[in-house]
Amino acid sequence: MMIRNLPEDLLVEILSKVLALSLARLRSTSKKWNALIKYERLLAKKHSANALMHSSSLALVLIDYRHYVARFNLHGIHSNVAPSVKVTGQFSLNDTLSNNSSEEVGICNVIHYDGLLLCSTNDNRLVVWNPCLGETRWIQPRNSYKESDLYALGYDNISSCYKILRMERFLHGIIFQTDIEVYDFTSNSWRVVVVGKSRNWVIIYGETYDISVNGHIVIWGHTHGMSVNGDTYWLASVQILEHEDHYQPFLLSFDFSTERFGSVSLPGDVYTIPLALSVTRQGRQLCMLLHGFFKSNVYDIWIASKSESTGAMSWSKLLTVWDDDIHNHFRFRQFGNEVSFLTDYEKEVLLTCNKPNQYSKNIIIIMGKGKYTELEHHGAKPTHVHDSPTPFLFSYVPSLVQIQQGI
Repeated sequence: MMIRNLPEDLLVEILSKVLALSLARLRSTSKKWNALIKYERLLAKKHSANALMHSSSLALVLIDYRHYVARFNLHGIHSNVAPSVKVTGQFSLNDTLSNNSSEEVGICNVIHYDGLLLCSTNDNRLVVWNPCLGETRWIQPRNSYKESDLYALGYDNISSCYKILRMERFLHGIIFQTDIEVYDFTSNSWRVVVVGKSRNWVIIYGETYDISVNGHIVIWGHTHGMSVNGDTYWLASVQILEHEDHYQPFLLSFDFSTERFGSVSLPGDVYTIPLALSVTRQGRQLCMLLHGFFKSNVYDIWIASKSESTGAMSWSKLLTVWDDDIHNHFRFRQFGNEVSFLTDYEKEVLLTCNKPNQYSKNIIIIMGKGKYTELEHHGAKPTHVHDSPTPFLFSYVPSLVQIQQGI
């Protein structure tokens, strides 16, 4: 019996074990297969479950407004075999609203969840994109988008739909106020949640800030929000009332089911400073990168676990890496630069992406236990050291999730 003549339930079971990118190529085989892969919800559900059990994620890096695939070779890293990385073009976002639909769109920022990418473009538009299926949905603003807007993508487990959070933060006199809107994919519309509410916390993004952390002055750069299990998290800081110019770092969360903000305590101790957030390869657990204030060449990676019964979040240390040459700390990261990272627990290394600076033109760095390696990679690189946005490295799990269409 030919595979195309198999019963549909058996075919779904077989295809659910095939990598998403391979399935995307199979869509051109026949109309039946195209419809099955693109529209069959049971296949998408089974495929998503299988993806959790197997490492099918890709390392993507955003360089000069374009997405590229970063392929790391870490075999033999602990046997004095030099690691390597190759950056190749893979995903192109085309402007389907333009007269020239093949025109590629520049991407400024991205937040990812469940195989979907929420992208803000360099011409100030917003689009949800599934690169695996080639689907896009351009999100029209209620009024207009601003360059300083902050976005998040998550899932409402009560109404079973994807949602977008938009925050517009502005200075009213000497007080920061925030307008908050939520976009519902099923209604295809924005809804105002909060107008002009004053908040004593700050999400650090877009530029650097001088803040006091536990009595020490630290400069933070941009922090990317990370979506895990439907919720989105950011590194933020809250003003200490008795010290108006002092801020305490914490983890800010947004629950898309209740549409409420929450706070989560940080791992580590008072002498560790949070640098960035990431997710595990399967995209189901939140990770945090911290470094010591007095041991600036030592970096800890912590992983979060959330109780299904209480919703409480706990932390456990996943990995500690360092470099014996403390001068490499400044080559790795100047304060104020944005940092993104991935962790390879099996190889016990930290993979980071940084902006070129006066110390180094390389953007991808591997740090292990007493080891530090800058990778001279083949492929796309920032074109201008000072003007280009900081490259952003993240783990992406291709999926067959469809972009919900409104009613």
